[in-house]
Amino acid sequence: MCLLSVDSRRARSILLSATSVIKDTLALAEARAAAAGVTYEARLAYGNVADAIRETAVNRACDAIVLGSRGLTGFKRLMIGSISNAVTAKSLLPVLIVKRFLLA
Repeated sequence: MCLLSVDSRRARSILLSATSVIKDTLALAEARAAAAGVTYEARLAYGNVADAIRETAVNRACDAIVLGSRGLTGFKRLMIGSISNAVTAKSLLPVLIVKRFLLA
């Protein structure tokens, strides 16, 4: 399994702080995969998120892409866009979109 986190920010000052949060998120995913006994490779990429996901999946010869969705709807989805839609629209691989799960 390939765990991928993508930093799309361009400005250097923003990049340093954003990358720290992204690395922390990736470290958490690594810890969960390790605890579950899943073999994984963690990667940090920069640039366009949808393109980086598709390129990584192809370059790593993945069987499928699994990604999360924040579940935005209506105007927010229209204005912000949807990474999951962008990946699904252009991917030649199967894509599984997992809705965000919140614990009560």
